[in-house]
Amino acid sequence: MKWLYVLLILLLASPVLGLAPKAEFTANETYVCVDQWVQFTDQSINNPTMWQWVMSPGGWDSHSQNPAHQFDTAGLYSVNLTASNADGTDFEYKVNYINVINCGGVWDDFPYCGSQSMFLRNDSSDISGYYNFEHRPEIAEEYARRVSVSSATGSKTIATFITPSGLPNVSVLAPGLWRFRMFHNVSSAVGMTTFEYIVLNRSLSGVETNLYYSKSITTDVDSLTPIEYLTSYARRNYTQFFPGDRIVLRVNASTTSVTARDAWVTIAGNSRASMVDVEYFLCPELVGTSSITYGSSNPDDIAIPVAASVIGAAIVGLILIRRKQ
Repeated sequence: MKWLYVLLILLLASPVLGLAPKAEFTANETYVCVDQWVQFTDQSINNPTMWQWVMSPGGWDSHSQNPAHQFDTAGLYSVNLTASNADGTDFEYKVNYINVINCGGVWDDFPYCGSQSMFLRNDSSDISGYYNFEHRPEIAEEYARRVSVSSATGSKTIATFITPSGLPNVSVLAPGLWRFRMFHNVSSAVGMTTFEYIVLNRSLSGVETNLYYSKSITTDVDSLTPIEYLTSYARRNYTQFFPGDRIVLRVNASTTSVTARDAWVTIAGNSRASMVDVEYFLCPELVGTSSITYGSSNPDDIAIPVAASVIGAAIVGLILIRRKQ
């Protein structure tokens, strides 16, 4: 038995062999505008103790574990992370990982006019609890919002989106076909999950008015993976916008099934960005001095006086319009 004690002593006296790191990392954004910051996050395993980040072109480097970098020049950037500890070194190299574009100038002086594609975005609005609803797509990774529903919860809001402050900055939203191109999925296909799109006009004082007179615009979903759902609705009335008015889109979900499920809407990203084609913003230069006059407290009849012009004369032909759906 003495040899067992000798072996045990030798084992205890031997150095413990550790594991070299396996380098891995991510970035919070990979498509960004010039002057935007990107946060890099080390996700290496086996407990590295030293890090070296190198970016090309540009030659930026850092020895922080989770550095951030501001990109001041448009282009494609490759990133390398080398992670080390006492037992070894490993690296991860991502070619053309960060795409930096010049956003300034591309989006300047881009009015809300005519038919617009409005994108559901993941960046927060200036109003707490709202996300941006813009005719400019978000240059970002794909995001999704969700809510858990069952027959016991009733309808619940997934997310609410609103146009930026001061926009759409038009005086009239005319009749037209609105097309909802939304990406949805659910975590349970038992029964059906109904998604509802509620379109509102929010005044400067915060009062929200349903633009569809409480008409329900819905789509039923039972897909477990995100797929595209197309829903169209013909809006037949004119709406006057006052200074400071903004458009709101609220996305709700509900189910009659007792089985609880997560209901998702995918926003932002490149391939599955939910959006709405909105028709028709009357351009200020076309409407001229137009205004909408309500003839009585009953909003069935709408008169639209328009400045004399060739285009204005065409619009004058729509003097009396049924406002009800």
